[in-house]
Amino acid sequence: MFFEKSLEVRPDLLAVIFWLGCLIMLLRAVRSDDADGRKTRWLFAGSGVSLGIGILCTQKLLLALPGMTVVMAWYLLDSCSHGTFQVRFRNMIFQFSSFCAPILLMLLYFLLQGALNQFIEYNLLLNLRWKVRFTPYGYLLRLVEQNPCLVAFGTVGLMRTLVDLFRQGTFRRGEFVLVLNAIGLIVGLFLMPVPYTQYYLLFLPLVAILAGTLLVEAVDMLTELRERQFRWLWPSSAAVGLLLEVLLALKLGYTLQMAEPSHLIEKIYPTIIWMGVLVGVVMLLIRGRRDWALALLLIALSVRPLDQMLNAFSTRNTDTLRDIRYVIETTTPQDTVMDGWSGLGVFRPHSYFYFFLNSEVRAMIPDQQRRELLEELRSGRIAPKLIFLDRDLGALSPGIHALLEEHYESVGKGLIWRRKENIPSSGDLVPGSSMAPHRT
Repeated sequence: MFFEKSLEVRPDLLAVIFWLGCLIMLLRAVRSDDADGRKTRWLFAGSGVSLGIGILCTQKLLLALPGMTVVMAWYLLDSCSHGTFQVRFRNMIFQFSSFCAPILLMLLYFLLQGALNQFIEYNLLLNLRWKVRFTPYGYLLRLVEQNPCLVAFGTVGLMRTLVDLFRQGTFRRGEFVLVLNAIGLIVGLFLMPVPYTQYYLLFLPLVAILAGTLLVEAVDMLTELRERQFRWLWPSSAAVGLLLEVLLALKLGYTLQMAEPSHLIEKIYPTIIWMGVLVGVVMLLIRGRRDWALALLLIALSVRPLDQMLNAFSTRNTDTLRDIRYVIETTTPQDTVMDGWSGLGVFRPHSYFYFFLNSEVRAMIPDQQRRELLEELRSGRIAPKLIFLDRDLGALSPGIHALLEEHYESVGKGLIWRRKENIPSSGDLVPGSSMAPHRT
């Protein structure tokens, strides 16, 4: 899921970079022994600037603010923190001022361009009118199916670290920065109207760190117990390993019984591999090869996610590139297009304010605006040279769908339709047109 979205061209990836930069600098700042030092103040300031820039990349990062607020309150009030209360409060002021700086500069720029009202309207108020909502359970289930080990280890690691926050001597490792922010972002899944998988980019790195920490500390604990010569440890470990092997063997037997012959190898090889991995990990731990055991386990855990990532490249975009090339070659940079949800008009101006019309956008368009659009299309004041008549554009309204089929004809390339030559137009979006987009 992480690679799927981080390989796409979207601002979320930039936001993740700045978000992680914010956390790295904040961790170094709260761990610093010199709470009143210049370097510490610069680290707090850098974390604030990085968070502010990240929010300018995508508004999804606004959901990190509640968690970050709790983190800074914890830092300010916890007696284990470095420095006096006054010093910590001053560090918070450095962070908050730096956080506000890039946002205020951006707002000032739009104000000087006479577009501040439009910026607020189309970046904040319009999103608050979003009507479509769905729960995050579907994508959470998908995450579990894709990488159950990450979810299991991350969940246990999060809970274990959360308990440790209330123990003496653990504060200065800065774990509260990761744990509280991870919890805040996960809670945000249930607050967002449409929690798509790109939002997961913000907290999956934190979950991965907590999962890795759990694995390392578990192996360290076993190594320490071994060095103390607990005679019961390795027999009990061998017993647990044997139990896991028995469970895997039962699963293998069930798979052999139920799988179709053509898919038999594909179904049984993961179980066989894991049986070998468990034997190898136990043997390496018995021999005191802690790092080798961890490496073997992590390699095994990475095989399935890596296989899913490589399989994603088997899907080609040849037809899409062909259609985009046709649009570029048959239109000028001034010709407008109208799209539903295909994206084929990405390099041409759009004749309607909403440049895509999926079900979520359509839910926000009132019937009056749909009637106005139909009239604009009928009169020719909106007359895109090409339309991409997919399911979403056709679902805008029956009248619009019928008119588009009457005024346009398919070019024989997928969803692309061109305007018929005998249909007059009065130009796209003439001044005063009710459907003219607001330029910012």
